[in-house]
This record gives sequence, C-alpha cells and structure tokens, in this order.
Amino acid sequence: MKKSEAIRVYRLIDQWTIAELKARLGTFEDLEYIDYYMLMIKKRDELRKLLYGTSNLAELAEHFRIIKRKLKRKKKKKKRRLL
Repeated sequence: MKKSEAIRVYRLIDQWTIAELKARLGTFEDLEYIDYYMLMIKKRDELRKLLYGTSNLAELAEHFRIIKRKLKRKKKKKKRRLL
C-alpha cells in the first residue's frame, strides 16, 4: 500500500468514526443524527471500495467465503431412441 493510500484510509476511518459518534449522540428533536448516519454509511462504503475494490456486501461475503454462489448445473441430454 502506498503512503498516499494509507493516509486516505486513515482519514476515511477518522471521518467514519466522527460521523458514527455524532449519529449515536444526536438528538431526536432536530433529526440531525439521520444525516450523520447516512454519512457514516457513505464513508464505510468508500473505505470498503478502497480496500477491497467493491462495497457490495454480497460480493465481499463471497470473497471471504461466508456464502457460496449457487452454480447452475448443466442438464444431461437424453438420448433419443429410434424405433
């Protein structure tokens, strides 16, 4: 990992943590916490995209072998009998 990429990862983690704290400590009166929660999700997805190349959770679960993609089996052709 290059130094510039490491700095970007560190900044994303900082921004993600700040957004998560503001989302958890936000008040219900002005619904400010919803904006911070959306920002937190956005930063987390950016971090996943940077580290793993994708932010899609299904692809990541498949990559880490948590789930397996079902493969379609080829059906055997039946031989026709000529009478």
